[in-house]
Amino acid sequence: MALAGPTTAAAQESAEAFGSSSSSCSFIQQIGSLFGSSDCEASPRSSTPDRAADQTADRAADQMAADIARLTNEHRKRNGLSALKFNADMSEVAQSWSSRLAKAGTLSHNPLYSKEIPKGWRLASENVLQNWNQASAEQLVKQWINSPGHNANMLNPDITDIGVGYHVGPDGRAWATQNFARY
Repeated sequence: MALAGPTTAAAQESAEAFGSSSSSCSFIQQIGSLFGSSDCEASPRSSTPDRAADQTADRAADQMAADIARLTNEHRKRNGLSALKFNADMSEVAQSWSSRLAKAGTLSHNPLYSKEIPKGWRLASENVLQNWNQASAEQLVKQWINSPGHNANMLNPDITDIGVGYHVGPDGRAWATQNFARY
């Protein structure tokens, strides 16, 4: 899905409409470090065994999202394009959508992503996919590469920013979202 034009709503609407991911801060710190920015304040976490397991799953999902962003930039570089800037706000939108897809168990584009990503974009697009959690980041990016429309979004020379979300549902299916924009 791709859009062009100004947005009319702030990224804050994402948090209000869909809630925020419990791993948002960890996710921003993890993937942001790859791109030289990781602005986020950590919130206190429970130390219960269930929370410890959740934190381990969150870290694995954060690493997968970081790998997807890195591999997307490598794919762009192999095709003579510049790397995309990591956008933490766009990643929060992508993460929220991936979590919602896992909960719903149905693959679809986020009908509100263009209103949820930060204001000021001139071009925006989204890739979503579903696979099994055994799939590597390389396999997921390859899945998008092998789809002409998704690959076109990744290789669009006019985009400047990327946000990535990844979530594994209770049934073991993995859901990933890439948000792209030009600012």
